[in-house]
Amino acid sequence: MRRILIERARRKAVGKRVLGERAETAPLETGIDPESLNLLALDLALKKLSNVDKRLTDVVHLRFFAGLTVEQTAETMGVAPRTVKRDWDFARVWLHNEMKDKDAADHSGEE
Repeated sequence: MRRILIERARRKAVGKRVLGERAETAPLETGIDPESLNLLALDLALKKLSNVDKRLTDVVHLRFFAGLTVEQTAETMGVAPRTVKRDWDFARVWLHNEMKDKDAADHSGEE
């Protein structure tokens, strides 16, 4: 799902449209609408996060991209639901800050 969303965002960014293509994304339990995100920035931030902590990245993939609940994610990963909640909260804040910093650098002309 992540690759599909990222590729779709890339195509949009360069203005290419594939005839007849329309990927429907249902609102996820996360309360975050994938359409409103800068998916390219999210992809870069997730790559950085995977270098920090792979488990956090796995939680994001399962919760955000696969749409699993906390309990389903915990079962899939073999950890406690409390661990998933803690990881999910940390990962969301970390990604938000990373994307905000990237956005601020882009708007100030820095790289």
